Amino acid sequence: MFDADVCREIDDGGDRSPQEYVDAYADYIAEKFGESFADICAVELQPLEKTRVDYAGGCSRSGSHAVDYMRIEIAGIELYAEIPVPDDDTPEKESKRYDELVDEIDHEAFKKGVPSELLYYWYD
Repeated sequence: MFDADVCREIDDGGDRSPQEYVDAYADYIAEKFGESFADICAVELQPLEKTRVDYAGGCSRSGSHAVDYMRIEIAGIELYAEIPVPDDDTPEKESKRYDELVDEIDHEAFKKGVPSELLYYWYD
């Protein structure tokens, strides 16, 4: 159906219209894969909703020291950041760590193509 002869015809300028070539290729795909071209190309996009970024304290992923961390999994992508908790912790220091974690998660989201509008932070 859509074989080397058709490819040569396209390369040589052929007699068919562009739509006829598209239709021929669609028929080839349907025959080869058992699905219609429209079914293969159809992608159902689900709108993503805002998702809360978890903010917690616990043990570091890279050791046994205490950390504050933020984590979210959205659209199959994990964003994670952690900061060690100092021995002389204060509410002011925690607030600063929180802001640093938000910045790090935003940066990770940017690098991984996750829109920051989808992230909902604990204190938002």
